[in-house]
Parts: sequence; structure tokens; C-alpha cells
Amino acid sequence: MTKSISLILLIVFTSCSKLDFERTTLLSKTEANWSTNSLSVKSAIIDKGSNNIEQYGFVYAINHEPFVGSDSMIILGSTDNTTVFDTRIANVIPASNYYIKGFAKSGNTIYYSNIASVYTRLDNLTIR
Repeated sequence: MTKSISLILLIVFTSCSKLDFERTTLLSKTEANWSTNSLSVKSAIIDKGSNNIEQYGFVYAINHEPFVGSDSMIILGSTDNTTVFDTRIANVIPASNYYIKGFAKSGNTIYYSNIASVYTRLDNLTIR
């Protein structure tokens, strides 16, 4: 019995290849603040691993979760470094749910931050 367990363990350990985990791009939480017909948004690339960032910025939509290629985008540039980035979304519509995410594109992969949700009321602002 002991020889069988030893043989199984030997086969398992010698047949497994080394697993290499490449660090992936991580974005910090996206923040959004309302001020007179515009939203101020901020995010950060906090760990880019070995990836070169070809594009980064924000994607946003009204009443649904936004994605690159299907919703409004603000492209801020490219970078080889970690960076904090921010911008303003002008002419927002009052009494609307805005959903905003930071994004970073590397090759065919798009990395997203969490989603920030802001409801732009006529009289004041509620952030969820």
C-alpha cells in the first residue's frame, strides 16, 4: 500500500509542469463626483505586470454597465508605467444613472476597474 501511494505521488510530481503566473494589469477603484453638468472621474493603473498599455481611459454609459467598443469612451493615452488618471465627462444629463469604469488595453485584452455608479438628480447628487 505504501509503495502504491509513493508511486502515485512520484508520477504526479514528475508529470506536472511548472506553472508560471504572469501578473496582469490591475486598476484601482474608479471614483466619480458630480459638479455642475459634469462628472469628475479618477482611476489608476496600480500594477501593469509585464504588459504595455496601448490605451487607457474611461468608458461610460447611461442605465447600463459600459464596455469598450459599445459605449462612450474617453481615451487618455498609452503608458509603460503605473499611473493615476482622471478627466471630466462634460454635459451630463440630469436625472440619469451614469456607470463609469476605468480601462486599460494591452494587445487584445481589456482590463477594467470596478464600476462607479452616479445618479445625477436635478436638486442634488446620490452616489451608490
